[in-house]
Amino acid sequence: MKPKILLAQTPFWNINNPPYTLALLAGTLRARGFDVIVRDYEIEFFHFVRPKDRELWEQESSQKWFDDGYVRDFVTTNYADFVEWCVNDIVTSGADFVGFSVKVGSRAFSLILAERLKQVSPSTFVAFGGPEMYQGVRRYLQAYSFIDAVCWQEADASFPAFMERYERNPADPGPEPGWAYRRASDGEIVDGLPIAAGPSLDHIAFADYSDFDFDRYRQPHSMAMILSRGCINRCTFCSEAPAYLKYRYYPGQRIYDEVSRYVSQSNVHRPARIFFNDSLLNGRLESLDEFSDLLLANPIPGGLKWGGMMLVRKRMTDAMIEKFAKAGLDNILLGMESGSEKVIKAMKKNFVIADAERIIRKAHACGIAVTVSIIFGHPGEGEAEFHETIRFLARNQEYVSQFLLNTLNLHAESYIGQNLANFGIVPPTETMEWVADDGANTSEIRASRQAVARALLGTKAIDYGQFKPQYALPRSDDRPPIRVTQTVDFTNLAPASAVIGRGWGMGEDWGTWTNAAEAHLDIRLYRTPFTDLVLELDARADVHAQSPDMAVKVSVNGQTVGVLTYGVNDDTDDDGFAMRQVHLPLDLIKSSNRIAISLNLEGDTPLRQGRGPAKLGVRSLRLQPPVALAS
Repeated sequence: MKPKILLAQTPFWNINNPPYTLALLAGTLRARGFDVIVRDYEIEFFHFVRPKDRELWEQESSQKWFDDGYVRDFVTTNYADFVEWCVNDIVTSGADFVGFSVKVGSRAFSLILAERLKQVSPSTFVAFGGPEMYQGVRRYLQAYSFIDAVCWQEADASFPAFMERYERNPADPGPEPGWAYRRASDGEIVDGLPIAAGPSLDHIAFADYSDFDFDRYRQPHSMAMILSRGCINRCTFCSEAPAYLKYRYYPGQRIYDEVSRYVSQSNVHRPARIFFNDSLLNGRLESLDEFSDLLLANPIPGGLKWGGMMLVRKRMTDAMIEKFAKAGLDNILLGMESGSEKVIKAMKKNFVIADAERIIRKAHACGIAVTVSIIFGHPGEGEAEFHETIRFLARNQEYVSQFLLNTLNLHAESYIGQNLANFGIVPPTETMEWVADDGANTSEIRASRQAVARALLGTKAIDYGQFKPQYALPRSDDRPPIRVTQTVDFTNLAPASAVIGRGWGMGEDWGTWTNAAEAHLDIRLYRTPFTDLVLELDARADVHAQSPDMAVKVSVNGQTVGVLTYGVNDDTDDDGFAMRQVHLPLDLIKSSNRIAISLNLEGDTPLRQGRGPAKLGVRSLRLQPPVALAS
């Protein structure tokens, strides 16, 4: 009798769409005849917690999930009952084998749940896998007695093979490349050693999204998938590429067939959006070109948008970018990491700045939103190289939607981590506190450089809560002022950044969804108001049969001024949009030309009966004189 397998995702990873890893492993294992149960305990937890605690999923608070002590205290003090609910769910499911998909943000919660599960059900086999397992034997299997096995390489290929061994002998499955386990009889660790070569993708099954209800996620129109494994580069700082051995890719027809199946066999909303979670989207340009041709010849019913990470590649021509955009590509993240040719070469990244600027500007011209990633502090980045990067940012900021600003973090499995002395790095006590370049590269210097870029780029700078406030500089007030009666467009390339604050998702070709319980607008006018104003929102609400109504509380400078209501029977245009107005009294807005508006979509009410967070999609806004309200 085949063992029953339960695959689990715990916080913190992603509540925007269902976890692709679980869907992929479920499809792979089911194709080999195994009975698989899938549990996304993160989305369950998000729906379970008190409204005030949902801020932990916001950008400003997300770093708390990386603090094991904080997570353990927060969960055990406030939500021990949820842990017990998860344990009971696993035990009553009858699962023999539980596999946790572990990322750095979900590490602490996974450890809490796995430990408690073993206390309640010692016979349940517990395995950890995922990106956090690259050094899983030492850091997890040897360190925690309640973990029975770790998978640290190519789970979509090695998991079924290990389960076939486990089926024959659960107490001592035998060595499988990419896996290590604790033998039941004597507690000895049996290590299957590394996979010798990257397994072929020819026999990887399609992911199975049948276990997920997309309505429960923040972005029910979106899903994730991957079209390749590994990377064509070996950047010095990267910890991901070494785990994948070699670069492999799907042909364009396979990618198209997967997308078609996922969209047609799930309740993902339309138009669908695919986030390709690959290390790079354009590693095999011929495959991407074929995929685009198929999309143009046979469009996905209901529409499709897609995007992902890309390398700067000379071979990616302007004609290709135009075709990709016509086929639905509307967002890319370029992993540049520096604007200095010298540093780029030191990182072993194979491109030149001229090609980067060409791609950025052509993508922008084609309606593709561009995000650029920058890392400060690679060994060899001196003051001259830093200023080259700052000049690059200044030259290109009008063509870039967001800049991800990071400081270099050392990973033991990266090339730098394996060769500290070659880079002149003094071994750190913590991964962020290393010193290089004869003392000219310290955590303080790296943070100061990040602060300069952050100040230059203003609201286009994203640091995911990693920025240290003590290094803050006055930030550029790059929000252009707007005029009363001016329409502010919320589509992906329009200047909505002039008003958008926290709580908003990525702009799309129709507008922008909120992605938090409270979404903020920071409006800067040309002059201080001298009369009441009316806020007009052209928006559509995420209402449907299960959640037919939604109320949005509007506050101005901290004071509630009205409630916008939406329902499934509202009069809307063909795309579901309707105009709503709210009155802004002069007494609340007369003190300056800045108006802070918040849209509260949930308040203290239950989270829409577990059907997913409330969302408002805004196409545009406008401030009008009060006569607009009367009319």
